[in-house]
Amino acid sequence: MKKLGILVLACITALNLWAEEFKIGKLTFEIATPTTVGLIDADGDITKAFLSETIDYQGKTYTLTEIRGWAFSECSSLTSVTIPNSVTSIGEYAFGGCALKSITIPNSVTEIGWGAFAYCEFTSVTIPNSVTSIGDYAFYGCYALKWITIPNSVTSIGCRAFEDTEFYNDPSNWENGALYINNCLIAFNKNYVGNYTIKENTHLISDWVFSNSPVSILNPYILTDIEMWEFSGCESLTSVTIPNSVTSIGDCAFAGCSSLTSVTIPNSVKEIGASAFEGTALYENPSNWENGALYINDCLIKVDNGFAGHFRIKENTRVIAIYAFEGCSALTSVTIPNSVTRIGEGAFGGCYSLTSVTIPNSVTSIGYRAFYGCSSLNSFTIPNSVTSIGVEAFTYCCALTSITIPNSVTSIGKEAFSYCRALASITIPNSVTRIGEGAFEGCSALTSITIPNSVTSIGDEAFGGCSALTSVTIPNSVKEIGEEAFPSHTKIIRQ
Repeated sequence: MKKLGILVLACITALNLWAEEFKIGKLTFEIATPTTVGLIDADGDITKAFLSETIDYQGKTYTLTEIRGWAFSECSSLTSVTIPNSVTSIGEYAFGGCALKSITIPNSVTEIGWGAFAYCEFTSVTIPNSVTSIGDYAFYGCYALKWITIPNSVTSIGCRAFEDTEFYNDPSNWENGALYINNCLIAFNKNYVGNYTIKENTHLISDWVFSNSPVSILNPYILTDIEMWEFSGCESLTSVTIPNSVTSIGDCAFAGCSSLTSVTIPNSVKEIGASAFEGTALYENPSNWENGALYINDCLIKVDNGFAGHFRIKENTRVIAIYAFEGCSALTSVTIPNSVTRIGEGAFGGCYSLTSVTIPNSVTSIGYRAFYGCSSLNSFTIPNSVTSIGVEAFTYCCALTSITIPNSVTSIGKEAFSYCRALASITIPNSVTRIGEGAFEGCSALTSITIPNSVTSIGDEAFGGCSALTSVTIPNSVKEIGEEAFPSHTKIIRQ
């Protein structure tokens, strides 16, 4: 038995080797997974960097997939860099302040982080079709940058992403108070007064573009998302019709639009952010609230924090806005109609008197922190329609004693059931392939668990702090076990 324990420990130790750092020349890498590494740092005196797709270390070959945040941030003499096609993300301020004269972003990159190339010296940049997001300040202060290409693949551009570039500072590039790059609206003159019609075929509006602008009418065309704070503070805006192309409305998107009395939300919208309409005339008018709730068309926007007892969401409601019930401390139960397809982020967070919820079979996902801190929730049935359980979805549901996860669920998010201290039993179906980091961390009443053959990876501290968990059976299908996935006293049986 002692030998078996040593073998199991050795197996787990071998699986936890990643996160180790090593240096080759002037570059420092970190092992991310058994097959990949990220570049995390470079010596400050480096002038040129040729990055290879593969990195050899201690007899193993790893693939370089990330340039982490701040990796080259102190390399003020770096004039050239070659980024391989294996890299998929460039982290925050990764090349900020470098003296780069040119840059080629490979087609593998999907994300350009906050300030990734801020203050670099190149004159042109082409964003490849693989990129979907450009972070805040991504190219801020690139004073020589005058040629920019943004593809339709980009779905979000952060605030001030191209500010203080030559393109931005050239008055001839501005049209009627607005700056466009391709079919993306990048910036808007805050001193513009009156009506403004967004150009036809506009694909995207950068974050915060119209925030605090005195415009009165906005007519977006082919927008797919209305970002956070997009129109916040537009005090002259009286009405808005959101086009059928829009699928999501970000947090505080229209917050503080004090004259806004009329909003039309189409069926295409699947998600509405927290406080999206707070501070509008529509929100502040008591006559628009019904039974303590504000609806816009078929979307439940917010429930008054003072609501007590049982709440029945209106029939045919499609969308429950993010954090719609947050702070409803006296809410005891809720009935959700079959028209709702998802329980959004933080929808019932902090409803600590909530004891029961009826989830219809129409719901396919339970979002981030959907029931976080619902400490009185003692029973919960997840319908067969649900395919994903979000990060911290049931964290601190301290009264929850048991839960059955249906075969439809394929992923259990990070810390999804963490600190459910009364949770004594859990059934994980064969459909689940990954158990996220800390998924059941702190479930101190959990005595046993069977991992199905479908699971291939178990995240860090997935069952950490499960003090009553004496043994666990792990199938051979599990190839990846995170650090401290189980308490040190837990007997691990491989089969």
